[in-house]
Amino acid sequence: MPSHLLMSAGRQLLEERKSEREAMTRVREVVSEIVRELEMVQQSLDNTGTLRKSKEEAVEEFTKASKQAKKTQRNLTRAKLELEEAVEEEEQSGSPAGLEQVEQLSAAAAASEAEVRSQRARMKRALSSLARFEPDFPEVMVHLESALPRELLQVWRPDCALEDMFVAREKLRVGGRHAVWRCSDGEEGGEEFAVKEFRVVTDLRASLREAALLMR
Repeated sequence: MPSHLLMSAGRQLLEERKSEREAMTRVREVVSEIVRELEMVQQSLDNTGTLRKSKEEAVEEFTKASKQAKKTQRNLTRAKLELEEAVEEEEQSGSPAGLEQVEQLSAAAAASEAEVRSQRARMKRALSSLARFEPDFPEVMVHLESALPRELLQVWRPDCALEDMFVAREKLRVGGRHAVWRCSDGEEGGEEFAVKEFRVVTDLRASLREAALLMR
């Protein structure tokens, strides 16, 4: 048999062996993935398993963080109101005692703002942790107050107004029905964000669905 025929047959056999090896490698990968998924399902069904225990811990932390975030936000609202009232009284009286009270309340309001930022960061971490369990435990969604699509789990910030999230806010003059804001944390040279405002009058679900489409 001529040598070139032998070489051609050898190359063909080599390609076949390569294809078989690639196919077997893919089969092993698929089987390994199925095994991992079965293990996750078994852990999800096991009431005493580590996965379910971790889920319950995440739910508990989210519940605590949510309550504390609301509490600190209420404290901040009260602190700002007390500060505004003290400033008005000090402007009318001009007394040293009034000025001292304004300074004390201003410091208290600043401390409340710092606590709100801290609790908001905690809430963000708790929500991200909760979102990790949603594929295996869809029931975690009941702990959210809105019918939230899963695509928004990582970005959802309940009970946060625009002024709660950004220190600096500038309303831009643009056309259209919806206002657009330039926002930042107030630091010079810091990152800026363009925020489009949608006012919801009745049903929030339509807005949530549209937002979910943008996240896909």
